[in-house]
Amino acid sequence: DGDRTRAALAFTAPDRSRAAVVAYQLEEPDGPGTALPLSGLDPNSNYEVISTDLKDQPARLDPRTGADLMDRGIEWALNAATTARWWELRRVG
Repeated sequence: DGDRTRAALAFTAPDRSRAAVVAYQLEEPDGPGTALPLSGLDPNSNYEVISTDLKDQPARLDPRTGADLMDRGIEWALNAATTARWWELRRVG
């Protein structure tokens, strides 16, 4: 089962230096979204995170470690039907 109002895809470069995450809110949400845990990142590296949606300019979020992104994930910030968000992650250390 699960929540069928949301969908997400994640891609990680083979060398773990970059990743991209795309999230879609397909219908009105049933409640707050859970975080999106990532996989395949270097747990000992820091990643710059850039968030983009269809309305606003890209925003740089605070850098996070690969371990934190894989453990706690990225916050699901979509709360309206037919919206999307893209996160780009780049290793910075």
